[in-house]
Amino acid sequence: MFDFDRLWTPWRQVRKAFALLHLRKSYDLFHFYYGESLLARHRDLPMLKRAGKRIVFHFRGCDIRMRGLELARRATCACKDCPALCSSDPEKESLRDLARRLADRTLVATPDLLEWVPEADLVTQAIELGALPELPPPAVKKDRYVILHAPSDPLIKGTRYLRTAIAHLRSRGYAVDFRLVSGRPHSEVRQAIAEADIVVDQLLVGWYGNFAIEAMASSRPVVAYIRDDLARRAGFSPPILSATPDSIERVLEELVANDRVRAGLARAGRPFVSRIHDAGRIASQLLDCYRSIVG
Repeated sequence: MFDFDRLWTPWRQVRKAFALLHLRKSYDLFHFYYGESLLARHRDLPMLKRAGKRIVFHFRGCDIRMRGLELARRATCACKDCPALCSSDPEKESLRDLARRLADRTLVATPDLLEWVPEADLVTQAIELGALPELPPPAVKKDRYVILHAPSDPLIKGTRYLRTAIAHLRSRGYAVDFRLVSGRPHSEVRQAIAEADIVVDQLLVGWYGNFAIEAMASSRPVVAYIRDDLARRAGFSPPILSATPDSIERVLEELVANDRVRAGLARAGRPFVSRIHDAGRIASQLLDCYRSIVG
């Protein structure tokens, strides 16, 4: 059996090492995402620090979220149904300690991650709003309502709870169609959003993801689990109807029946995305961060 990984990984590391030599001469600041850096086991970070370079770490989710503590703290959480991802909790603790020791600034993409790195700054997910055409909101009155869900990982997103809720609603006579889109090109996801009446994002994390941002930018009412404490920590409340695995059936039932609430969520979505997630605003925030470090 040919072991591709054993052949490929060392050569890739060699290429990265040569790239590091070039990059170290060309740049003053290095911004690393998702707990990664240029070399395996972050061997490049001490080298960069010795060379006087500035380092930014930007955590995005399971790269720093610690499963054991998450499960111990709350019943509804991102780790409820999924196995450990990315690395073990001790490895994540080591990564956090490394960032505290070597990074000039630590950032997180969502407020729940501040539980693991409270010293970090929140820099939210960015979206090219201009690349998303403004769509009219869904029709208020319809014979059937299309509920869309597009999980990147069904276990983390709580997909099975949504499936059960949809099945119960149908058995009780509600005219709802469930569309699940996964592993498809972005263009297909965009088209599915345009055809949806209600979009359901994640039901376990306690905050919303990129899919919800695109749906709000497209004037679609969005459902996701939003923890009140995270909204306070973030300093803003998204126009999203909150639902947990226990309440998702009831929330969808009320949303299908309430034209006014659906219309209000649809209207509020795009202005919110423009204010909080527009790529130009996030770029300005990052530039301010870089300038504060480099001087």
